[in-house]
Amino acid sequence: MKKKYCSCLHIEADKEIGISFPDFPGCVSVGKTIEEAISNGVEALNFHIEGMIEESFEIPMPSAISTINNKIDSKYIVFVDIEIPESRAKRINMTIPEFVISKADNFIKTHPEIKSRSELFSTACLEFCNK
Repeated sequence: MKKKYCSCLHIEADKEIGISFPDFPGCVSVGKTIEEAISNGVEALNFHIEGMIEESFEIPMPSAISTINNKIDSKYIVFVDIEIPESRAKRINMTIPEFVISKADNFIKTHPEIKSRSELFSTACLEFCNK
């Protein structure tokens, strides 16, 4: 599942360019160029997320754009696409009204990035619970 996260570039004269991620405190990297800093940052964030999954930590949803300004310490912002690996799934039995299932199925048909009911309900639940 792809998510778009905010990254902050830290640019100072005659120094390597730093990159950090407000949604992942402590996840940082550097590069000699902006492109290298972003590439290294994405690699560091992917590694950071893999570790969080292995330790069963919850992966945060990307912050809403309206709340990012409260978290950043940089005037250079770049949004990066990160593929979030699927964590272990657990099969459950749910009773859901037919009209909700019908709405979900129609939504999935028009949104190819959502591949299943499970993905739709999981994403909706996480977004609702993280408000």
